[in-house]
Amino acid sequence: MVAFSQFLTIGAIGISLSLDTFSVSAAAGTKSKNRSLKLAIFLGILFGAFHVIMPLAGYFAGEAARQMINNIDHWIAFGLLAYIGGKMVAESLFSKGDDKDSIGGSLSIRKEWKTYLSLAIATSIDALAIGATIAFLKLPIVESSLIIGGITAIMSFSGVYLGRFFGESLKRKAGILGGLVLVAIGLKILVEHLLFS
Repeated sequence: MVAFSQFLTIGAIGISLSLDTFSVSAAAGTKSKNRSLKLAIFLGILFGAFHVIMPLAGYFAGEAARQMINNIDHWIAFGLLAYIGGKMVAESLFSKGDDKDSIGGSLSIRKEWKTYLSLAIATSIDALAIGATIAFLKLPIVESSLIIGGITAIMSFSGVYLGRFFGESLKRKAGILGGLVLVAIGLKILVEHLLFS
């Protein structure tokens, strides 16, 4: 059973991670015309599934490491979150466009599945590192992964539709917000440990 405080932490992490997939889904939505529902369901399931699997993989790698470095786990958690968050902000501020901008268009999902699969992997790499952070924080991994995956599925689904209405400007704002939230969570963990442990 996940405690309420744990749920809030996991939920915040899930929202932050899902903003990356949200931005990708929004980009697809800006170029999707007659197949928005099908695309939204597909991306929701695909991105959500990867955000369940990747934290699990990262967790079990991180759990083994945690036994050896228990005294510095708060620094590791902060470092991972700060790095991932800073990377998201930097990419959002300075990117000049990449393969994420080309998704959608007029091709069918069947023809684009390789592109979407590569995007699912790319946007879930951060979740792999978060899985290791979950191990250091001693949060329940199964519940955490399901919550993160569920939030990602919902955000990805919503992104397709919101992308149609608000256009490409959502991508950069979502990436910046997600990165700042991850950095803030890392700072909170570090400060709490230094002040109250």
